[in-house]
Amino acid sequence: MDPASLKPAPLRSVKTARRIVARGPFRSRFYFQNPLHRENITRALDALGDLRSSRVLDYGCGARVLTTEILAREARMVVALDADFEALKILRSRLSEEARQRVLVVVSDAHAMALKDAALDAAFGLGIMHHLDLGKALPDLSRILKPGAPGAFVEPLGHNPLVNLFRRLTPAMRERGEHPLTMGDIEEVRARFDAVDHHESQLLSIGALALRAIPWAGERLFRIAIVPLAAIDRWALRSLPSLRKYAWTTVITFRRRAIGPASLQ
Repeated sequence: MDPASLKPAPLRSVKTARRIVARGPFRSRFYFQNPLHRENITRALDALGDLRSSRVLDYGCGARVLTTEILAREARMVVALDADFEALKILRSRLSEEARQRVLVVVSDAHAMALKDAALDAAFGLGIMHHLDLGKALPDLSRILKPGAPGAFVEPLGHNPLVNLFRRLTPAMRERGEHPLTMGDIEEVRARFDAVDHHESQLLSIGALALRAIPWAGERLFRIAIVPLAAIDRWALRSLPSLRKYAWTTVITFRRRAIGPASLQ
């Protein structure tokens, strides 16, 4: 991929980027220190298969190091793409020296990626689709993937009224314009890609997160409660498929269509 081919992209201000990074410790505790969220990340990464000879897109990676480091250990090259130049600078500074050798950071709008057609072997995204206009982003994602290439994304869902209330009460945890996915959005993915599947998790177990707010014993109570609640969730979501849309998160997997022009994907 020729750096000269990079297109200009809208950039966040330094102030905005720093504000997002400053929220990192709280977001990390809420998301990445949640074992069920880590399970979702593992499920998505496993769906990509053997990456040893692959060029993989870390789509909308921001300053997040966790998944970029994991991908860099597995893949031949990771293209860490985001529209936020400041976040990418922070990401690169936080990567291990070994990971830096395999990570190419690309500043680009996710709706019109500064990447060549059929350039990448796989795509991974963590909480990026719900920031995008899918009508523009999905065709471009198809364009840059090789025919038959896998994709896997971990995304929030937007059907649960209690979760949506929490989102309204915590605007500082998110950015303007976010729109957690609906089942209709998943059908839009299905219309453009092959072998589309989705796996929902975190229904009743969301309540365990509230226990962390209790002084002294909150973390211990969270660890105790999360295990049985997660087991109940797995049973409920498997036995009552109509509940799946009310889960907090979904892991969407798919493959780029093997035939046909990319513009029609």
